[in-house]
Amino acid sequence: MSQSNELLACYKVLSLLEKASANSEAMLDDMPGVVVVLNQNLRVIRANQEFSKLCGRNIESVLGFEFTSLFSAENATILLRQFALLRSGETPKKRIDFELEVLLPDQKQNARQYYWQASLVMQKKTAEGELISISGKDLSALYQSEMKLKNIFSNLPLGMLIIDSEGKIKEVLSQFSEVLFDCDKLVGLTFTSLIKNAENQHDKFLSDGLNNFNACFGQNKIEYSNIEKTFPRLISVEDSLKKNTKWLSINYQPILKLNCIDGFILLIEDATESVQAKKEMERVSALERQIQAVYETAIRDPLTGLYTRLFMKDSVKTLISNFHRGSFEELAVLMMDIDHFKNINDTYGHKVGDSIISEVGRVILQQIRETDIAIRYGGEEFLIILPSNLSNMTSARIVAERIRKDIENYCLTLHSGKEVRATISGGGAWCTRGENIELAIERADNYLYQAKRSGRNRIATEGDK
Repeated sequence: MSQSNELLACYKVLSLLEKASANSEAMLDDMPGVVVVLNQNLRVIRANQEFSKLCGRNIESVLGFEFTSLFSAENATILLRQFALLRSGETPKKRIDFELEVLLPDQKQNARQYYWQASLVMQKKTAEGELISISGKDLSALYQSEMKLKNIFSNLPLGMLIIDSEGKIKEVLSQFSEVLFDCDKLVGLTFTSLIKNAENQHDKFLSDGLNNFNACFGQNKIEYSNIEKTFPRLISVEDSLKKNTKWLSINYQPILKLNCIDGFILLIEDATESVQAKKEMERVSALERQIQAVYETAIRDPLTGLYTRLFMKDSVKTLISNFHRGSFEELAVLMMDIDHFKNINDTYGHKVGDSIISEVGRVILQQIRETDIAIRYGGEEFLIILPSNLSNMTSARIVAERIRKDIENYCLTLHSGKEVRATISGGGAWCTRGENIELAIERADNYLYQAKRSGRNRIATEGDK
């Protein structure tokens, strides 16, 4: 080969080597995070741009930089131990992973946490000795996010516990958990013992739920879903001074391993206010029911369901007032009485008599409208007031006849097989506008006795021919 050809070949080789070196540098700089190669004295012989930024130097002046100077004295000692372990060959993966904080050149900035991976590059029989390749990833942003998350958890009025596969509290994610359970140290306690220190542990349902909780570890998700509903969801806990009771609501989030229950994240919330509010609402509702029951007892006859004579004053007063103002044309009054009721009581007893009265009340309520007022006026006497827009007693008489026929067709069969029948008589009158209703009731009562004198089981009304 001629000399010129040799020079040309050498030039091409040098060009290729330069390009390869440039590509190598570019690849090194493109790698994420810090990349650096150290000699046996732990000085830098290769590095990327990220490492030079970390050191606060340009890429040329970083060569020969002492790597351990990035760390505090304590961390530098830890680093040397890690490198000694790597050189000893005792690491199974020929690589070591560790986290160490880096001191930045600008002391005004905080130190940064890095995750490092170090490995031996090659063995050399020269003074340079072994080379160590190191890559590092800045974890400071991740740590900051984690700290923010922990701060959020710590400040939330919500308890968060991690339960391990043995049912013990492995970690407390929210310090508020200790406040909720009034316990200075939760880690290491079993969830069962924590709950059993609560106030309400004589509840069998709670005991069964805790047993199911302890038995669920290692079970698959399908088996777990069948018993999860039995876990205690609401417990009461007393504070150390025994002054008040807190109610805690518990939510269970299972941690799965190979599709089996390996632990739990528990979310605990102070439900005292909602429980107390619910109890107060229940108390108020119970009180309202009692008041309503007292009111109903006062205004309703328990045997018939009709209004009592006590209620008549207020209800009829309102009805008469509306009548006099022209809200409707007619106000009919019916007085009805069970025929020979004393004989029924004397023959069959008061229990049978009460059954007859109850049936009359049922029939009356069935036959009248919501706008009508039916009252148990006496023992076996009934008063019905019917507002209407008709100008005669036709509608009132129709109602009275329906009641009379229903009672006539009613038959009460006793245990002995004996059949007891009853009839009812009635009288009706109009209440004219401006008239006192007591006068109309008196006239209706007169027509009632007229019906009884005429043979009973009949209706007599004002205007009959």
